[in-house]
Amino acid sequence: MARIAIDLDRTIGAIDRRIFGGFVEHLGRCIYGGIFEPGSPLSDEHGFRRDVLDAARQLRMPILRWPGGNFVSGYHWTDGVGPVEKRSKRLELAWRTVEPNTFGTHEFIEYCHALDLEPYICLNMGTGTLDEACAWVEYCNGVADTYWANLRRANGHPEPYNVRYWGLGNEMYGPWQIGHLTADEYVLTAQRWADALRRTDSTIELVGCGQDGWSDWDRIVVDGLARYVNYHSIHIYTGSDDYWSNVLAPHQAERGLEICQALINRARYLQNVNSEIGIAYDEWNVWFRERGEQSGLEERYTLADALAVATYLNIFVRHCRSVRIADLAQLVNVIAPIFTSKTGLFLQTIYHPLSLYAEHTQQVAVDPVVVCETVTHRDPPDAPWAHRVGDLGPFKLLDVAATRDETGRRLTLTVVNRSPDLAVSATVELNRPVEAGNARVHLVHGPSPNASNSFADPNSVGVRTQSLQIEGNRFELVFPQHSISCVELPVAVETTSAMRLVDPHIELVACGSSLRSMPTFPEWDATILDLAYEQVAISRCTATTTPTVVIQPVTWHARETWTPSSTKQWPHVITSRRGSAAASGCTCPLTSSTSRIATSSVRQGRLRGHRCPAWARTSSPHWMLSSSAACSSRCCGMPIG
Repeated sequence: MARIAIDLDRTIGAIDRRIFGGFVEHLGRCIYGGIFEPGSPLSDEHGFRRDVLDAARQLRMPILRWPGGNFVSGYHWTDGVGPVEKRSKRLELAWRTVEPNTFGTHEFIEYCHALDLEPYICLNMGTGTLDEACAWVEYCNGVADTYWANLRRANGHPEPYNVRYWGLGNEMYGPWQIGHLTADEYVLTAQRWADALRRTDSTIELVGCGQDGWSDWDRIVVDGLARYVNYHSIHIYTGSDDYWSNVLAPHQAERGLEICQALINRARYLQNVNSEIGIAYDEWNVWFRERGEQSGLEERYTLADALAVATYLNIFVRHCRSVRIADLAQLVNVIAPIFTSKTGLFLQTIYHPLSLYAEHTQQVAVDPVVVCETVTHRDPPDAPWAHRVGDLGPFKLLDVAATRDETGRRLTLTVVNRSPDLAVSATVELNRPVEAGNARVHLVHGPSPNASNSFADPNSVGVRTQSLQIEGNRFELVFPQHSISCVELPVAVETTSAMRLVDPHIELVACGSSLRSMPTFPEWDATILDLAYEQVAISRCTATTTPTVVIQPVTWHARETWTPSSTKQWPHVITSRRGSAAASGCTCPLTSSTSRIATSSVRQGRLRGHRCPAWARTSSPHWMLSSSAACSSRCCGMPIG
């Protein structure tokens, strides 16, 4: 049986919600006929498809990238502002079509407002100029009495758009890109642009144009722009008709993230750059079937593709220290989770993991331990993409990520069972018990890995939600073959963990046994050391007899009683209290005195403890806790600090 062990205190880092971002480009039916269709009975007064808006809202995107993509390297933003009837049609060079310019800056910003997200604009570094780029920033963000800010006002938008994110070109390394450059040429150009753009608006954040994370282009650009940008962008697309190649290829993103982060760390160290540089995976998806220019890139996705997308999302969670932005390419029709017609839409298979993860991923990533069967993989020589991942194996059948909220009260477990034909039973072990009654699982599943949705069968692959009757900190879950499970677990919070979530710098004191009955209560202190190994000291009551001791701070919901059963001596720790630490915790039933446990108000004082050198080690495997404070004279003669 597989095993998933989760210590909720073993955290990786904070989740940046921008990893659930999106991307729309003037390509095929993504914008025209996708999100924007003026005159349609399904559209609102702005020309936005209402059904698409409703579906997009469920993806909870915090950021949306526009206008490209390859399109941007031939796009001049001034063609898309002002009265629509006065906008000119232009030959579109990237995808060899005609651009009507009826969807421009104003429409994009309005769409972002409709979805309550932040705009991310990519600049034209192909046929565009630096002057044009600065003018666009001024047009969007300017507040002074200047030409471009006044033009925005004249066009009916008196308040600035406050566009925060600006990309320094798109895929400038590729020969398919209009005006592509060498890495050295790009660095020199981007440095000049970054300086001028920040002179125009010092509050903007800039995204440098990377490649895939492991290339020489990335190394040169990271070194050259470390002092100029806030983010380094990388792109990845994967996919294959071969099942295992398809579902395992996203692990190439892990390679890209690890190498790219190392390049960033190296550049920051060598150049003494103190500001953070995040990674922006601002194009990623499964895409391999419809790659021709005339195809419209209208990929139809299978359940196997959804497993790959969920694996990507797990990877972004596990690498949350590196990934600050991730934008799925794209939103509608073009390699997209939403597919429309003139009369409606259906949700592709990949929509469901995107929606579930965006809704249920918590604020803090936790590092799970996963033990399960593995699979080795040999990369086929004729794969649609050149990525090789076989050397990263063997790969676990269960790909797992875990997140918890800031209070430690909710845990979300996302599990992708990539076996095409075997359900996997797993024992889940937590270091805190699950509260009974509120656990749920959301399951993305279908009849086969090749199952797909369509207008005729929109629910072949869907989401089924059910309650789980589990409690305690050890239970069994069964993950069906070729499935994605999003498990919600309400967790009982330990007092110590909850207090440290309020103030991680506090020093806590565990409730120990009586001084006079010290030889009688060794198992009590041993148990406390096991349960509260992060405490600074063990406090003791001064009872004159041997009572049954009651403890409360194990969890908020439990009260445990222990009766002494051994006379083995146990080393003790005395604590001194300085300031006013709030009192809560256990009470000695004999004296009714309270053993004080530091809470968040310990900011006004500190509790200290010390391991008595006379009791440095006993025959018990437990060590006493230590700190810099002095020990009590009642213990080893050293004065209380």
